[in-house]
Amino acid sequence: MKIITRKEAISLGVNRYFTGKECCNGHLSERKASNRECLLCIFEYRKRTSEHRRIYKKNYDKKNKIKIAKQDA
Repeated sequence: MKIITRKEAISLGVNRYFTGKECCNGHLSERKASNRECLLCIFEYRKRTSEHRRIYKKNYDKKNKIKIAKQDA
């Protein structure tokens, strides 16, 4: 990947840039020009939250079978 600063990326109108430095979590990837977020950090966060939602919904459905059945009827 070509090393480019955030300032250069913004001036070129590019959404992503690569500094060649690791983020605070140790990822070496592109970052978003709009808010400096590491793309791998974003991906991991989305993965964690979607797994959490899936587990929460599964437990909720188990505990509230009757309530859900009434809503469906």
